[in-house]
Amino acid sequence: MQIPTSRYLIFSGLVLASLALGALGAGRAVRSGEAAEAPPEGGGGGLFGGGKGKRVETVRPRKGPIVTEVEAPGQVQAGSEVGIGAPFEGKVLQLLKDTGDEVKEGEVVFLLDPTDRQEDVKEAELELARRRAALDEARAERAEAERKDKELELESSEVTDARLRVRSSELSLKRARAQLETAQANLRRNQGMLDEGIGREADVESAASEVRVSTISVRIAEEELNLARETLQFKIDTWKRSRAEARKTLVVSRTRLKSAEADLRAGELALEQARRDLGRTRICSPIDGTITGRGVNQGDLVARLTGSETHYIVSDLRHLLVYTDVDEGDVVEVQRGQPARVSVNALGSQELTGAVYSVGYRAQTAQGEQVSTFTVRVLLKPDQPGLERLRPGMSANVTIETHRKPETLKVPLQALLQRQRDELPETLELPAAGQELLDSKQPEALLDVVFVIVDGKIAPRVVERGLSDDDEAEILAGLEPDAEVVVGPFRTLGKLEGGESVQGDLNDELLPADVPLSSEAPVASDAK
Repeated sequence: MQIPTSRYLIFSGLVLASLALGALGAGRAVRSGEAAEAPPEGGGGGLFGGGKGKRVETVRPRKGPIVTEVEAPGQVQAGSEVGIGAPFEGKVLQLLKDTGDEVKEGEVVFLLDPTDRQEDVKEAELELARRRAALDEARAERAEAERKDKELELESSEVTDARLRVRSSELSLKRARAQLETAQANLRRNQGMLDEGIGREADVESAASEVRVSTISVRIAEEELNLARETLQFKIDTWKRSRAEARKTLVVSRTRLKSAEADLRAGELALEQARRDLGRTRICSPIDGTITGRGVNQGDLVARLTGSETHYIVSDLRHLLVYTDVDEGDVVEVQRGQPARVSVNALGSQELTGAVYSVGYRAQTAQGEQVSTFTVRVLLKPDQPGLERLRPGMSANVTIETHRKPETLKVPLQALLQRQRDELPETLELPAAGQELLDSKQPEALLDVVFVIVDGKIAPRVVERGLSDDDEAEILAGLEPDAEVVVGPFRTLGKLEGGESVQGDLNDELLPADVPLSSEAPVASDAK
């Protein structure tokens, strides 16, 4: 609340008249040789010359909003920024986009010469055809091996014939042995009859001849049986060997088939890779955005994109961020979503608005510095005037609103002092909140104190302090809303003691003019 104009003019006239009279009186005293008496400390002549005690400046607590802020320099960056380039070595055939052009996701930015990649595709196609033929051949080999293996699972006809010959030889041997026994029996009978004188010599000789022939037949039958058995064993061994070889051939054919199938898949992948590489000669943008950097020219021979090298930079300028490094002492108050104001040097006095997007957790310390900082990203609100003029890399200053109270009791920062408990009167009466504050402190701890004027005398008040900005501090407890708080002069304020008589000059202009006065506070002209 401002002093009315008429009262202000009267007040100013009285002050000027008082000063003039004082100067005139001092001059007369000097000319008459009389020593002028010095006014008391903090006092003086003029309008208030008749008071007692030090003269101090006072204000009444105000009710209004209080905001705490964190300020830090920053740099404008795109919300999303990617570097794109050639995926392999090649010659730049054509540039389709330049710096400042807008691109869509998937839109071609520049072309590489596709000749080498086209040849790679043809070679991959031929190799795939060869591997398909090899696969067909492997399948045929496996089918033949399976057929042979199936045939050899049963005993061969040669083995069966050999078994029949052995059986026939065994029967022939039995027959020969039976004939031999019959011949031997005839010989014994004829020999007995001859010995008895009733037989003939010719019959004995004929029977002996039959024995000899039967003996030879037995030997021949035995030889034939042995030969048949050996032949059978040979046929069995041959069949087993053939069967084992067929099994081995089947296993090998199956292995070759699997290898051919794997080769075919590898060939298909190689062809797919070759075709993909051919398509990658058309370098496209991975995001919607604006070309903010180009590092190649048409006809350049470029290498594969590696590390920090980029051939093009695409930035999403629809979402702009300001990267700022906040001091470690302030970053603990910064949280995601807090409002922020951003002033960019290129925009002059125009301010942009945004909100904290992220708060870093890893400290950064510049070389030669001892204070660590943390990266805080502020997302600018879209569709603001002047936003389209920003460019990545521009310098900016960021003000982050960390706390806000719309209505609270506050006093100027200069009114706050710090005292130990033993420096304050023992009879100091405190409100409940102030007493709790004292009880929670150690005896040597510093307490927040303000001096107020009660009946023309100084009275200390221990207060509970809340938020603070550059000019004012929030008072949570310990101070009456209508108290007259001492704010200066600075030297006088630091020496005040409880119970000391003072004269207060109430001056509401010490607080910001845009903060309304409390309903209890009188205007300055009515203070006296």
